[in-house]
Amino acid sequence: MRRDDIQAAVSDYWSRRAPAAAQAGEYAQPRCDAEDLLGIRPAAYRRPVDMREVVARIVDGSDFREFGALYGAATVCGGATSRGSPLTVRRSVSDMG
Repeated sequence: MRRDDIQAAVSDYWSRRAPAAAQAGEYAQPRCDAEDLLGIRPAAYRRPVDMREVVARIVDGSDFREFGALYGAATVCGGATSRGSPLTVRRSVSDMG
């Protein structure tokens, strides 16, 4: 995926979001339960956490548009909204062991 393609994907994603929704307090609750956050941490604390699982529990409607999947399995990159406000997620995940 070229840089221009990524920028177009991000622009398209955010252009469909209504900033007024954040001001009006209109946003969807995450479909995944935030209480599960404690359970997704591996017992071996040096093992990486699946950031997609974390994101699914904190963003509106658990809707995460990943646009950096071609960067590799160790990189999570995408966009979402939280309480109606846009946010970008970029996280490199590696084994700490």
